[in-house]
Amino acid sequence: MMARAAEITKAGEYRSFAGWRSEPFFFDANGAANQLVFTGDDFLADKDACSIVLELPNAALGRNKLGLWTTLGSAALMSR
Repeated sequence: MMARAAEITKAGEYRSFAGWRSEPFFFDANGAANQLVFTGDDFLADKDACSIVLELPNAALGRNKLGLWTTLGSAALMSR
């Protein structure tokens, strides 16, 4: 599949992006299933991840404790 250009929204010092990007992690599934004798094959090499990214200045976070929340939802992977 062709790479998709990231469409970034900008407003002053803030930038945001939401969409599909290349899966950033490495996972040797064959090695994990073979008593951790790793092969170097990346099971996630052709997978994508749905991403939501927000970039903002540190000053916008304030001085109070910062709490973040996330969920993974389903474990379905998209092949590219």
